Amino acid sequence: MTQKKAVLVPEYAVVRLGDGRAGVLAKRTSRKGKYTVAVNDGVSVEIKTNMLLEVLAYPAETARWWLAWRMTPADDRSGEDEACGYPPVFLKHKGITVYHVWHDNHLATNWYTTDPDDADLDHGGEAQFDVRDLPPAPPTGHAPRARADHRARLIAAIDAGLFDDDGRYHP
Repeated sequence: MTQKKAVLVPEYAVVRLGDGRAGVLAKRTSRKGKYTVAVNDGVSVEIKTNMLLEVLAYPAETARWWLAWRMTPADDRSGEDEACGYPPVFLKHKGITVYHVWHDNHLATNWYTTDPDDADLDHGGEAQFDVRDLPPAPPTGHAPRARADHRARLIAAIDAGLFDDDGRYHP
């Protein structure tokens, strides 16, 4: 791949630094006129705006997994695959891990899976389920928000024993 000056690379592009590390470019300039590259969870490297970077993927290609990864609570991000968003973890509770499901290269709005290898809605398997099929969560007194409601429904269903030891949902 060709190298470009950092100032010419779009924000959120996946880039490779000269030392071989890869990360996501953030164009938030500091007072010193430098950008940062997030190379892994919690580690950012400051770079000069004229530094040459190898672009591995442009923002349109990475937006779906990057945003999903950023929406995943930091405690649930625990590996290279999850950092790339294939598929991102939505929730971990009582030993059951619930992942997002992809549909047409986007996160499916109401679908989740307990098997990371069964994360494509178009090729669905036994581990996928629609969160709207779960019993409603107990009222919290707050205005409902989709992701918070999904999280509350999943926790209530896991607590009620609606998922077996293999993580499969059984109504």
